[in-house]
Amino acid sequence: MVDFNSWTKNAFRYYFDGSLELLPRINHVDELYVPLNVQNKHWFLGVFHLHEKTLTIYDSLLEWSSLDKDRTEIICNINLSFESWLRMNDYYDDKGWSLSFPFKVVYQDSVPQQFRSLGDCGVWVCILWRG
Repeated sequence: MVDFNSWTKNAFRYYFDGSLELLPRINHVDELYVPLNVQNKHWFLGVFHLHEKTLTIYDSLLEWSSLDKDRTEIICNINLSFESWLRMNDYYDDKGWSLSFPFKVVYQDSVPQQFRSLGDCGVWVCILWRG
């Protein structure tokens, strides 16, 4: 049986002295899953595919035009922010890739659509995440 108290103490000690990383470095990741929220009204999923330099959007209310402006703003913001973060952390230098700015946005059209907003979009994000 694992002694979680002991493991937690050691994990935090090693994390803070730099000898343990709790999360993989971005250089070892191919995809990054990001839950995105539209003004506390709706959740959808964005997936950065680092090798393809694309951001795929999975949205169960994609057909709702009333969300278009806010959704587009959020996608632009996360796209530009993440791209800037990658450059600041020398991601492209480590990979030997040229900069491409920003990620190409792709809307996944095979996502099942909700009939109307029933407040279960967070569940849809979790289902799509498992995909």
